[in-house]
Amino acid sequence: MIDEMYKLSVTLQVMKEQREKMVSDFTDNYDITMMEGLQRFDHNAEYDIYAELYHVLWIDKHWNHLQKIFENNMELEDDRKYIEKYFAKCFLKLVENFSMYNDSYTPAFYEILRVKEATLKDMINIAHKSEQRCKELSYAQTKHKKEYQAKLQEYLNRKSERK
Repeated sequence: MIDEMYKLSVTLQVMKEQREKMVSDFTDNYDITMMEGLQRFDHNAEYDIYAELYHVLWIDKHWNHLQKIFENNMELEDDRKYIEKYFAKCFLKLVENFSMYNDSYTPAFYEILRVKEATLKDMINIAHKSEQRCKELSYAQTKHKKEYQAKLQEYLNRKSERK
């Protein structure tokens, strides 16, 4: 059976390593999602989507890291559940926006993270497509304006030659 000190140690280890990962993502080992989002600062809504996506991925990494510890260090399912329940209580205090989960971990937590991640990525793709279409429209408008000005100039030149 796992003692209180060990479950606290595992919980703190996961949270510490994930905080270090976040700091690293913003300082020396840039995360691609975070970097793309920072470049979108002039598009507030899109920037917020990237920030939320990074947050969701970061939250998910906590659980993934805990699962790796289980795979490498624990064979007994009862020990895993015991630590997981303790970790969930601590973790849910960290992640207040998932307040619908009282004191117990549920598999739905993982599913919400996955759905939210996919939705945020879809929103980013829509924003990129929209931006590309705006660029195409701007290019077409510029092109047509130049063509119109050239035809107008040609017409004015012919008209002045007739006089």
